[in-house]
Amino acid sequence: MEYITMERSSKLSDKFAYYWTCNCIVSSLMPTIFSLIGRKKDLPIVAWFPYNHQQSPWYELTYLWQVFCLTTLGTIYAVLDFVFPCIAILMSQQFKILGSNFRNNIYKALLESEVSKNAVLEFSDNLHTCSLSEYEDILVITRLPKFRRINANYFKKNVQHHQLLLKYCDDINNILSTFLMGKISAAIFNTVFMAFSLITTGEQAMIFGLATYVMSTSVELLIYTYSGQILTQSADILWTMYEAPWYLCDLHFQKMFNIVQMRVCKSVYTRAGNYFSMSASAYITFMKALGSYVALLKELTEREK
Repeated sequence: MEYITMERSSKLSDKFAYYWTCNCIVSSLMPTIFSLIGRKKDLPIVAWFPYNHQQSPWYELTYLWQVFCLTTLGTIYAVLDFVFPCIAILMSQQFKILGSNFRNNIYKALLESEVSKNAVLEFSDNLHTCSLSEYEDILVITRLPKFRRINANYFKKNVQHHQLLLKYCDDINNILSTFLMGKISAAIFNTVFMAFSLITTGEQAMIFGLATYVMSTSVELLIYTYSGQILTQSADILWTMYEAPWYLCDLHFQKMFNIVQMRVCKSVYTRAGNYFSMSASAYITFMKALGSYVALLKELTEREK
């Protein structure tokens, strides 16, 4: 189960990284397309060169070099962008593994108490459909001191795992909070600027490029907020714990189980600068605010004219 869960998280992060890297590289290469549209031999990046770059073969060599530099810049930008999403995805899968361990805590204790694997699987599948009297032999085992000790030890390990994950989440907030605030602020500013330029420009050659940049910055904002949403949802393991047959155990274990349930009710959020949490609702709020700002800027510009 743990291997399958981690494999899924790895594939998800790989897909996100692949598509976003391709998007960043394509966006970085937009100036190269605009330079080809012009009649003159314009380079993607305007700079001074100690030679006449408009003559062949210097123009072609310089053009290819700038394409290489822009591709490298887009790749670096994409890699930097995916530090937080990959961490959030992997942490979310750790919470899913923890929830699975809590749900299977009693079943693992039964296996360690020398109950056959087939009997445990049958008991797990038919627990909510059959009468408990049909599994009287398993219920007898749950009353033995050996089972209680093993069950409690497994449960304590899961609690320690949960405490460790909470500590890691706090570390993520402490280390990446300022970084996330900068990235979100930059994405919002770029989206407002590009969207305002898009609706006010009259040049057809600029429309495609500006629209691409607006989509890229909006997707970047979505990736960051959605990554935080994934972590928040996966950290909610309360209902997963309810699926465990905790009511079949002794009173001491039931008390511990209830205490842990109250502890896992605490929501896990990733915050940007301690001002707002990374979630799907935050993305909707951002996009609404961006639309209002762009409309306001457009109205002010029209009044000045």
